[in-house]
Amino acid sequence: APGWGAEASRVVQMWDSADVVRADDGRDDAQGLAPQRFELDLGYGLATHEGTGLLTTYGGVSAAGQGTAGYRLGSRIEIGEWIDVAVEGERAARAGAAEHGVMLRGRLLW
Repeated sequence: APGWGAEASRVVQMWDSADVVRADDGRDDAQGLAPQRFELDLGYGLATHEGTGLLTTYGGVSAAGQGTAGYRLGSRIEIGEWIDVAVEGERAARAGAAEHGVMLRGRLLW
Protein backbone atom coordinates (compact mmCIF):
# COMPACT_ATOMS: atom_id res chain seq x y z
CA ALA A 1 0.00 0.00 0.00
CA PRO A 2 1.75 3.18 -1.11
CA GLY A 3 1.05 6.49 0.60
CA TRP A 4 1.97 10.13 0.07
CA GLY A 5 1.59 13.24 2.19
CA ALA A 6 0.48 13.63 5.79
CA GLU A 7 -1.50 10.90 7.54
CA ALA A 8 -5.20 11.68 7.92
CA SER A 9 -4.98 10.89 11.64
CA ARG A 10 -2.09 10.29 14.03
CA VAL A 11 -4.42 8.01 16.01
CA VAL A 12 -4.07 5.35 13.30
CA GLN A 13 -0.28 5.62 13.49
CA MET A 14 -0.30 5.38 17.28
CA TRP A 15 -2.15 2.05 17.30
CA ASP A 16 -0.60 0.49 14.17
CA SER A 17 2.51 -1.41 15.31
CA ALA A 18 3.56 -2.03 11.71
CA ASP A 19 3.87 1.67 10.94
CA VAL A 20 7.42 2.93 11.42
CA VAL A 21 6.54 6.55 10.62
CA ARG A 22 6.35 7.96 14.15
CA ALA A 23 4.70 11.15 15.39
CA ASP A 24 8.13 12.81 15.43
CA ASP A 25 8.89 11.94 11.80
CA GLY A 26 9.39 15.56 10.75
CA ARG A 27 8.68 16.75 7.26
CA ASP A 28 10.82 16.27 4.19
CA ASP A 29 9.92 19.19 1.95
CA ALA A 30 8.98 22.89 1.92
CA GLN A 31 5.24 22.09 1.61
CA GLY A 32 5.28 20.19 4.90
CA LEU A 33 4.32 16.83 3.39
CA ALA A 34 5.27 13.68 5.22
CA PRO A 35 7.68 11.34 3.41
CA GLN A 36 6.41 8.78 0.93
CA ARG A 37 5.50 5.48 2.59
CA PHE A 38 5.21 1.90 1.40
CA GLU A 39 3.87 -1.15 3.24
CA LEU A 40 3.73 -4.78 2.16
CA ASP A 41 2.19 -7.63 4.18
CA LEU A 42 2.22 -11.30 3.18
CA GLY A 43 0.74 -14.25 5.01
CA TYR A 44 -0.38 -17.83 4.57
CA GLY A 45 -2.96 -19.72 6.62
CA LEU A 46 -3.34 -23.45 7.23
CA ALA A 47 -6.41 -25.18 8.64
CA THR A 48 -5.91 -26.78 12.07
CA HIS A 49 -8.00 -28.65 14.64
CA GLU A 50 -10.05 -30.54 12.05
CA GLY A 51 -10.96 -27.36 10.19
CA THR A 52 -12.10 -25.33 13.21
CA GLY A 53 -8.83 -23.41 13.55
CA LEU A 54 -6.47 -21.39 11.42
CA LEU A 55 -2.69 -21.07 11.79
CA THR A 56 -1.35 -18.02 9.94
CA THR A 57 2.30 -17.11 9.45
CA TYR A 58 2.93 -13.61 8.16
CA GLY A 59 5.57 -11.01 7.49
CA GLY A 60 5.64 -7.37 6.58
CA VAL A 61 7.96 -4.68 5.29
CA SER A 62 7.47 -0.94 5.50
CA ALA A 63 9.58 1.95 4.25
CA ALA A 64 9.39 5.71 4.40
CA GLY A 65 11.52 8.67 3.43
CA GLN A 66 14.79 9.57 5.13
CA GLY A 67 15.99 5.96 5.51
CA THR A 68 13.14 4.68 7.69
CA ALA A 69 12.38 0.96 7.34
CA GLY A 70 10.60 -1.71 9.35
CA TYR A 71 10.28 -5.49 9.27
CA ARG A 72 7.77 -7.77 11.01
CA LEU A 73 7.46 -11.53 11.35
CA GLY A 74 4.75 -13.30 13.25
CA SER A 75 2.37 -16.17 13.66
CA ARG A 76 -1.23 -16.34 14.83
CA ILE A 77 -3.51 -19.22 15.72
CA GLU A 78 -7.27 -18.96 15.88
CA ILE A 79 -9.31 -21.84 17.27
CA GLY A 80 -13.01 -21.54 16.58
CA GLU A 81 -14.42 -18.20 17.59
CA TRP A 82 -13.21 -18.38 21.18
CA ILE A 83 -9.39 -18.20 21.15
CA ASP A 84 -6.89 -16.11 19.21
CA VAL A 85 -3.16 -15.97 20.11
CA ALA A 86 -0.45 -14.12 18.18
CA VAL A 87 3.29 -13.55 18.61
CA GLU A 88 5.15 -11.01 16.52
CA GLY A 89 8.70 -9.66 16.28
CA GLU A 90 9.49 -6.26 14.82
CA ARG A 91 12.58 -4.28 13.81
CA ALA A 92 12.30 -0.57 12.99
CA ALA A 93 15.32 1.38 11.76
CA ARG A 94 15.79 5.07 11.11
CA ALA A 95 19.05 6.80 10.23
CA GLY A 96 21.23 3.95 11.52
CA ALA A 97 19.43 3.49 14.87
CA ALA A 98 17.28 0.38 15.27
CA GLU A 99 14.51 -0.54 17.68
CA HIS A 100 13.41 -4.13 18.28
CA GLY A 101 10.23 -5.40 19.85
CA VAL A 102 8.28 -8.57 20.58
CA MET A 103 4.53 -8.61 21.02
CA LEU A 104 2.33 -11.35 22.47
CA ARG A 105 -1.38 -10.80 22.03
CA GLY A 106 -4.26 -13.04 23.02
CA ARG A 107 -8.02 -13.07 23.10
CA LEU A 108 -10.28 -15.52 24.90
CA LEU A 109 -14.06 -15.39 24.63
CA TRP A 110 -16.39 -17.40 26.86
